[in-house]
Amino acid sequence: MNNTEKKEINPIIYIINLDSAVERKKSVEQELLKTNIPFEFVSAVDKTSLSSIKHKVKNKYKKKLNPAEIGCYLSHIKIKKLFLKSNYNFAIILEDDIKLLNDFDEIVKKAIKQRLTITKKHQWDVLKLKSYGHKKLIKINNIDNKYSLFGGGVAITTLAAIWTRKGAELFIENSKEKENFIIEMPIDCALQKPWKYNLKIYNISPEITKSNGFKSQIRPKKKVKSNFFKRINYETIKLIPRGYYFIKTWIFKQ
Repeated sequence: MNNTEKKEINPIIYIINLDSAVERKKSVEQELLKTNIPFEFVSAVDKTSLSSIKHKVKNKYKKKLNPAEIGCYLSHIKIKKLFLKSNYNFAIILEDDIKLLNDFDEIVKKAIKQRLTITKKHQWDVLKLKSYGHKKLIKINNIDNKYSLFGGGVAITTLAAIWTRKGAELFIENSKEKENFIIEMPIDCALQKPWKYNLKIYNISPEITKSNGFKSQIRPKKKVKSNFFKRINYETIKLIPRGYYFIKTWIFKQ
């Protein structure tokens, strides 16, 4: 790999962590011993300080959004703004309940290097590093003899992903309405609609990260039932744009 390629890869890891979540920070610090990629902890937007970033909630989710979900969304906004002020070309955004597999560094760098050479149609803006689950994906290319690049769907998780500068810019630009960031649903669900942000979101499989089993700080212990009509509306409004996005992105491959 020549010096130009090294400069183009140039990633940083950002870890979202609430200041009060001391045990989580200690746990993820142990995981970061596995990587040689530079990293930085970023204080998450606490549910008691939501006014730190201008926003409006226009709920289109099937449940009422709780303050922690809003704070989580704003934390991802905060990190992307920080990334865009940096000199790094790629941001690996991790949540603090992460476990890194032993080949994390190697596969991240291989995936980024591949992106620099793959056909433009499949130069992703966001690459999810956590398992997609059991849904069918479309294989795009091999990353090596074990890992592959997949599209056709978006892993419903924000545990771990690589963002390009272009991806961060598009997300910021398409999340705003005048001076306010608009929050319609939790961040993991929002990114299930990549067409809204004009993003190409792809997946690595098999996964190179896992959750370490900490209890969620976002969702309440007592499950909140979704409203039937909101649930129907939530699923319905995705059908046509999802179909269009799928046809545009996958049926007419280049």
